[in-house]
Amino acid sequence: MEPPIQMVDQHQRGTSPGREPGGRLRVGGATVDLASREVTGVPGRPPGRLTPKSLAVLEVLAARPGEVVTRGALLSAVWPDTMPTDDVLTQAVTQLRRMLSGRGDPLPCIDTIAKTGYRLAAPVEWETHSPVVAPGVGPGPSVREDPGTARPGRSRMGMNARRLAKRGSAGLAGIAVVAAAMFIWIDRDAGDPQPTAAGSSGAAAPLELLTSAPGYELGPSLSPDASLVAYSATRRGIRGTAIMVQATGQATPRQLTYPPQAVSDRLPAWSPDGRDIAYARDVGGNCEIRIAAVDGGADRAVARCHSDDLLSFSWAPDGGGLLFGSMMDGGEMAGVRILDLANGQWRRLQYGRKSGDLDHVPRYSPDGASIVFVRNPQRGDLWRIAVEGGDPERLTEESGEIRGWDWMPDGSIVFSRRMGSGTRLFRLEGAGRPATGLGILDAQNPDVSPDGAMAFERRQSRFGIYRFGHEGGRGSAVGAAEAIFPSSGRDTQPSLAPDGTQLVFTSDRSGRYAAWWARTSEPDSLRLFQGFTPSADSFPQWSQDSRRILMVGKMGERGVQGLHEIDVSDGSIKRLQVPGGNPIGAAFALDDRRLLVVSERPGSPPRLLLLDSEVEPWRELGDIGNVSTIRVDRARERVLFTRVDEKGLWQADLDLSPGSVARIDTAAPSQWRRHAWTVDAATGDVLQLVPRPRCSASLEHIGGETRHATTGQPRCLQPQRLAHVNGFSAGGQDTFASIATMDGTDIAFMAAVP
Repeated sequence: MEPPIQMVDQHQRGTSPGREPGGRLRVGGATVDLASREVTGVPGRPPGRLTPKSLAVLEVLAARPGEVVTRGALLSAVWPDTMPTDDVLTQAVTQLRRMLSGRGDPLPCIDTIAKTGYRLAAPVEWETHSPVVAPGVGPGPSVREDPGTARPGRSRMGMNARRLAKRGSAGLAGIAVVAAAMFIWIDRDAGDPQPTAAGSSGAAAPLELLTSAPGYELGPSLSPDASLVAYSATRRGIRGTAIMVQATGQATPRQLTYPPQAVSDRLPAWSPDGRDIAYARDVGGNCEIRIAAVDGGADRAVARCHSDDLLSFSWAPDGGGLLFGSMMDGGEMAGVRILDLANGQWRRLQYGRKSGDLDHVPRYSPDGASIVFVRNPQRGDLWRIAVEGGDPERLTEESGEIRGWDWMPDGSIVFSRRMGSGTRLFRLEGAGRPATGLGILDAQNPDVSPDGAMAFERRQSRFGIYRFGHEGGRGSAVGAAEAIFPSSGRDTQPSLAPDGTQLVFTSDRSGRYAAWWARTSEPDSLRLFQGFTPSADSFPQWSQDSRRILMVGKMGERGVQGLHEIDVSDGSIKRLQVPGGNPIGAAFALDDRRLLVVSERPGSPPRLLLLDSEVEPWRELGDIGNVSTIRVDRARERVLFTRVDEKGLWQADLDLSPGSVARIDTAAPSQWRRHAWTVDAATGDVLQLVPRPRCSASLEHIGGETRHATTGQPRCLQPQRLAHVNGFSAGGQDTFASIATMDGTDIAFMAAVP
């Protein structure tokens, strides 16, 4: 029988010959500092840090070098008084092999003995002197505010630029609930490969959910050695978010920052040397960029930022600066900029950019020679410029909503894109080449380590259609919410017919994303439009007689996406031959024979076209450039629209006369809520659904016009549950909205990208 192994407290380590508390352990060519858990001296690898459990496993194996230690003995020694699964030991050994072996080593430093356990194959030596303790993550003191204290005399560790190019994150603005609602949207098509659980078999690489707490964990950033992950998280009973740090295994997170009530710390970005985390802090409309020491040392402000901007930033390869993108077109914030941390000076990168180009999430390439960013991420692509600037090169032809990206170690790119009804991960091998799907759904904001491990946000959500009554009219209090056609799926985009009795919406309740019709008062009338797959960007728009709807989508698995007209009386669907490019949205004008179509061509902003459908081919009667989303206000005989590159709301007459174009709201809707507004079919009021600090779904008037003075006050539809961002409907005394029935985000981790 194998002798039992007894583990002692980490502050009173064992008594191997020549060993002292706080000393070093040499394993092959690697040196492990026991106090800081830092690994150095491995050829081809930067210094890294082991998790506490991985270090404990190493100590057990090192105490019996060359001997086989059973899995049971390791589990008992390292995880005493618990009932762990085999996966935790496998993960610890995997990290040890990765951290202790040089690139290209033919043999692992730890052997697996089939059906038995593990053996440390590398030579072991205990060093007898106590080194200077390097900063690390451990029990340590909590971070407290010290806004004016820098860390003088701290040197940056020289590392290959490919290992240094890190760590921005697609931004989330506002306090936690507001942040989640602004930028998170997930849906799923049936038939797509599903990620497999850790340790199971399947086509996709195993993933592990590192967090499972209620609420939102957002914006993951991996440490350079992938042993730790930082993220922002909501906290029970406290408004706002804090930065958390935890091991990339099952471990309890440690809170790194302690913002006051209603303050949000977000967008953590790990420094190249692994010692600091940069993040953004929102304080009552004010924003600042701060840097916190990972070991619990100083926390200092380094720059101010704009609270209305959807921030994005990453570290420069030498750790001496931060690279910023912006979602603001004009002024000093526009374009890609670099903040020098030594002197606090900003430098604008000189490169090809015109008005309306919103360049977001910039990151240095692995070889340090170029910068890639997302241009106009709502319907955008990845672009590349040289580090010194110049003319940008377009890498993709997606024209899609990109939800974060990062470099792979080999110089390829992994990015998240909302495609059809889902958000999915793709890999791009080079400019002009088609991106390939990774088989990972419900994933956005990926962050990849220099060794190829990846963390990302994973959202599991369900949405239902609810009717909210206003018994005394729209200015009255909101009545009880009534679930309309409930399901266990994701029901979105409720579009109410002008007659007030019919509803069309999209849902995955049948196992695939589809469009549905029903009468609002007749649950048994629910009917699927067979064979049609709608676009998640195309809100259903009704004809004046409530008999037809316009939707962008495709028929059948091999169908071509385009504009379709659906007759709701019999479910017949026909594809419309629309000139002028690729249609992404449409609405009937007053006479229903003229159509307003939002159309785009590659490389150009979408245009709004007025088309006469009574002639063949259709004739173009007018157009307006740079249009994103439209709604027709029949009461005032006008079309309302948003734009891709600016927040706010515009109007024009239904002939699209150039002189009729006017901006009627400068602030709402925001760029990331371009679908979450509507025109009340009965009153003509323009409404938006937005999250507020004390109301997750607030119904508010925009556009500077209200028919009655009493209707201007916001009304809270749901204090705690978010509304879907893809559109809602209002008709007199009723509002129909998609509200979360189950929601939250977690941080997922994969040791290798498939």
